[in-house]
Amino acid sequence: MAFNVGAVNRTPLDVHSLRTSSAGGAWRRVDVVEQTGSTNADLISRAAAGEDISGAVLLAEFQTAGRGRHGRSWSAPARSQISMSVGVDTTGVAPDRWGWLPLLTGLAVAHTVRDLGVDAGLKWPNDVLVGGGKLAGILAEVAAPVIVVGLGLNVSLTADELPDPHAVSLSMLGRD
Repeated sequence: MAFNVGAVNRTPLDVHSLRTSSAGGAWRRVDVVEQTGSTNADLISRAAAGEDISGAVLLAEFQTAGRGRHGRSWSAPARSQISMSVGVDTTGVAPDRWGWLPLLTGLAVAHTVRDLGVDAGLKWPNDVLVGGGKLAGILAEVAAPVIVVGLGLNVSLTADELPDPHAVSLSMLGRD
């Protein structure tokens, strides 16, 4: 496992394991940075500079300017959440279908945490909820022909660290 749910020490991400587990799949490049403003903004900047970000995955140990819909900010202590963005190639996909990507991402996250025994659901279009608590948020942005999909999944946040009283983490749900 690349992260340690509920770790007191909040172990750094295991870059080698992440790269090995994604080898041969849809993700052609996996990078982890210690700190950034926003993983979405970083991938979009790479695209604007001419880099092919299709299949790129960027994870951050700490995001200083994470954001959600409508420019809302989101912050969490270092290594307490999965903060990542991925570049999804939309070549051959009609633009009127791009809007499904955040919802499909949310379904994948909800399904994955259900496998951990967490009864997660979706709030249209971009939140993964457990009960009334927000476990994860998704933000998709266009860098045509790539969509950058960002995910913030609360892993080891404690009740004292929650940036919002309506948030929840896997650790708080006993999934460590």
